[in-house]
Amino acid sequence: MSADGGGSILGRLAAGAADEPVMALFVLLLLVMAAGFLVVGLVTFL
Repeated sequence: MSADGGGSILGRLAAGAADEPVMALFVLLLLVMAAGFLVVGLVTFL
């Protein structure tokens, strides 16, 4: 494993997300869910 292994993996994921709309939507859904959990956590904490 070379030092640029992580970079190529990230590049492959980015290329996959760009090539596959379904993967892009999945990533977007994960981001929305994470933001939702963060908001719920803040509201509950406050």
